Amino acid sequence: AYFGTDGESVLSNDGYAKATCEYDPRGNITHVAYFGTDGEAILCNDGYAGLTSEYDERGNFIGVTCFDVNGNPIDPPR
Repeated sequence: AYFGTDGESVLSNDGYAKATCEYDPRGNITHVAYFGTDGEAILCNDGYAGLTSEYDERGNFIGVTCFDVNGNPIDPPR
């Protein structure tokens, strides 16, 4: 989370005030979500509000799904 000198939530240079992450047992990030200063979902500068990453049984990255602020899947940025 990002805070100004006054202790209030502020947007980072990447376009969000807070990010949350979930990890699998191997330590791979499986889910990321971005939030604005109001605590609501927000698009980061890359154009998505969250993503889920998929890994195979050996822990190799195999794919990603990006989401808009409503949780709908969108095309990953290029």
